[in-house]
Amino acid sequence: MKMLAPKSLITWVLLIAIGWACGPFFPDTVLNKPQAALDVPPVSYLDGLYRLSGKALPREDPKQEWNDDSGFLSQIPLELAELEGVWKSQGLTADDILARKSHYEDVRTKLLAPVTEADLMGFSFQEGVVWELPERPLGNDFPPEVADYVEGARLLAKGEIEKARDIWKAILGRPLEEKKLRSLWAAWMLAKTSKDMEECFAWYERVETEAEAGGTDALGLRWAAKAWRASRLEDPIDRVHFYHQAFQGGKTASALDLRRSTGAILASKDGEMLARAAADPIVRRLVNLDLYASLDGPKYQDTWEQEAGVEEWPWLAALKAVDLKNMEEAAHIGWALYSSGRYDDAEK
Repeated sequence: MKMLAPKSLITWVLLIAIGWACGPFFPDTVLNKPQAALDVPPVSYLDGLYRLSGKALPREDPKQEWNDDSGFLSQIPLELAELEGVWKSQGLTADDILARKSHYEDVRTKLLAPVTEADLMGFSFQEGVVWELPERPLGNDFPPEVADYVEGARLLAKGEIEKARDIWKAILGRPLEEKKLRSLWAAWMLAKTSKDMEECFAWYERVETEAEAGGTDALGLRWAAKAWRASRLEDPIDRVHFYHQAFQGGKTASALDLRRSTGAILASKDGEMLARAAADPIVRRLVNLDLYASLDGPKYQDTWEQEAGVEEWPWLAALKAVDLKNMEEAAHIGWALYSSGRYDDAEK
């Protein structure tokens, strides 16, 4: 006859096994770190940022958008795709389209290959480059604003900056249907070739104006210009909004600038600014994302670490003023504070 173990004995054995695995502080700690909270999967800042921006995190590394830091030749396929769509809508044959694409790629490669760097204002070129392009290298088989823009780029490469700027200004003076393929580009180049900061940023603002008016933007220049404008803003809340809009628009490189900006808010002791940031739903969520991703995720920075002797972080005090308990991200912040050992702050 089989002997059945009493339920109390089975329970005791199970508890002993759990206690051995987790240590005497179960269920809050683990055996090899008796004063540490149980580990959980780290928070992904980028995943949270995509979610807040209303987009899904790409399953693979997102395709690098064209920007000042990427290879300039990488923008040519984007330019060709836009032009091909125009030519198809005009009923051109496949052979004609192929020939025009080949010619365009050749001209643009000669113009862009020597460019080594682009800054807020200006470009750097390889030394000793001999420009072998004829006047108006695209001829008359391309949309007029496209051919004119490229002529301006040719003049810039030769050092005839004012002549190039005159062409780009002339493009912007045309009706929308006669400039839309290159209106943003013209404003962008006028910003890059400006002589002072005020004019430069006025042209970057014009880039967005042209986009809103209906200009096409195959390269994402609107959001690149937005990011440049954000870098000049003094108000940290406005800066966060601009970088966030640039990220939402597709400039993924703005994620780093955005996090630096929210980190500056976390480090601030300016009560009035912190109150405005906490009351702004978008800025508050972005700052809180930075907070709990840093506390409960991979280490990013500690410039805003709580100072010794300070009873409470200024940012947490600002959150209390707008009723932290009713915020959807409150649970994330509380857990991040708790898991990082800040039990008093988590309880508050």
